[in-house]
Amino acid sequence: FDKVSGFDENYYFGHEDLDLCLKARQSGYKVWYNPFSEAYHYESMTKKSEGIEKFERFISHPDSYDAQNHKYFLSKWENILIEDADNYFLQDGMHAFVSNPIVRNQFFERLEKVQQAMQRLVSQGRTEMLEHASKVLLGPAMLKHGGQINLAFIQEYRLKQAESLLVLSDVFDTGDYIDVLTDTVQIIKPKDKKKKLRILMTMYGWNESGGGTTFPKAFAKRLAAKGHEVAVFYATHNHESIKTPYFMEESVDSAVKLYGVYNRASVFLDPFNPEREIEDTNITNLFEKVLDEFKPDFVHFHNFLGLSFKIAEIAKSRNLVTLYTPYNYHLIDPMLYMYKSDLSLWTNTNFFENSELLEKNPDKIDLYKERIEKARQLINNNIDCTLAVSNRVKELLVDFGANAEKISVVHQVHESIETLLAEDFSREIHKPLRFGFIGG
Repeated sequence: FDKVSGFDENYYFGHEDLDLCLKARQSGYKVWYNPFSEAYHYESMTKKSEGIEKFERFISHPDSYDAQNHKYFLSKWENILIEDADNYFLQDGMHAFVSNPIVRNQFFERLEKVQQAMQRLVSQGRTEMLEHASKVLLGPAMLKHGGQINLAFIQEYRLKQAESLLVLSDVFDTGDYIDVLTDTVQIIKPKDKKKKLRILMTMYGWNESGGGTTFPKAFAKRLAAKGHEVAVFYATHNHESIKTPYFMEESVDSAVKLYGVYNRASVFLDPFNPEREIEDTNITNLFEKVLDEFKPDFVHFHNFLGLSFKIAEIAKSRNLVTLYTPYNYHLIDPMLYMYKSDLSLWTNTNFFENSELLEKNPDKIDLYKERIEKARQLINNNIDCTLAVSNRVKELLVDFGANAEKISVVHQVHESIETLLAEDFSREIHKPLRFGFIGG
């Protein structure tokens, strides 16, 4: 304290502590904060005795002591001061206070969208979900009864959590689907928006457990319940009693017409036969039959697994509108998920740089090349619009060679998630954290 000459007494009750810190640094010392030192502070006693107005902040009172202190402080230190408040605001997620107007405006635009989504929950009477979203967004501020909550103090991580929650809570319903077809991908004319449609879907399985089955199955049933005529052409396992190869069984479940193809050459994956993934004539003949019989307005492909890429070309050759929702990366990787046997991830979407299938099938390199080319033709030429379930799925498909303009990101979330999201999962956690991975 003495070596740096103590406080500069040219200040009048203000700035002298900042000045002392900067003098210490200038002399090669570090400034430390000691949280264990304690003192009683009789706040503003001197200011009150001399007249509090003399100490008003310089921003609003240019003739105050504070204004004089500020001017003197800058005369000494202006050249070495760094305006680093933004760094701390960004670190703490307080985007409303950042000096950059673009960052601030983006924050408030996102906040407004979250408020609109919460207002929809109010109008829908979804009080549990509203309360849960409010807890996520506001945190401890919700416990303060009365008075207004300043939304500028909402941190970025809370806003992001609320955004994710509200996106997921907005379950993809049949009305959303028709809106997407009309407004986003524009394959239905506005005048036909209320028309009952004939929709053919393709998928793997009907009673299997995977997400690529459970979502389109639930969605097909909802569309049928709304009065649309829905049929599903799907590949499945071996039939319990009938052993005929490529046996197609027709049935109805909840008003959905089903065409299940049993006893195919491969029950599930067919990675060692790229030629059959390109075109399986047994499948394509059955698909032609279904198109002739059902006469759909459009085809929504939820999977090509076990059905071959050729069926998309057939649908397009009949001038049918075609959609595709990918539940995996089958077009890119015959093993679906772009990771290797040691569970390491592919480094990019290049099959020849990453897949282990070539080591096991070196004689089929030309067929794998053809498979990749046919997959790119499928998504670019034979599909009118791909409904990617996330931005990341779109990124990978574009990296693979898909036309970005023909891919729309549409959150397609199963209705069962709504009850889960209404739960309050806040609880004590283990240290270290314990992770559980569960799959179908």
